[in-house]
Amino acid sequence: MIMDDLGNIIYILFVLVSLIGAAWRNYTKKKEEQQERQMTREVLEEERQDDNESLFRPEELVLKEQEAQLRLEQLEQKAKAAIQDRRLKRRNLLEQNALKAERAEEQNEFEFDPKKAIIYSEILNPPYI
Repeated sequence: MIMDDLGNIIYILFVLVSLIGAAWRNYTKKKEEQQERQMTREVLEEERQDDNESLFRPEELVLKEQEAQLRLEQLEQKAKAAIQDRRLKRRNLLEQNALKAERAEEQNEFEFDPKKAIIYSEILNPPYI
């Protein structure tokens, strides 16, 4: 009988320890969840405050849009100027190349080649005729 009582006591102690452990784990889990909720609330409130502070006023938006439009116009003008410069440079290069080609042709026309002269003279005035 004592053995049965001792077995029951051990069983009851084991069940009590298990229940206390489960209750403790549940308590710590709930505490961690509350801390996480509190942290998320704080973060959300900070984000809301940042959003409220970072919202532009209508005057600021108009100024920003005007600045952007002015910057866009300046960039367009620079692009047009660059395109015109490229066209002028291309024309100048083509003209220079054409002049060089003409000069080369002129030099070739007036260039005296003694080898050709001898060959032509022999053809036109053959010694055996």
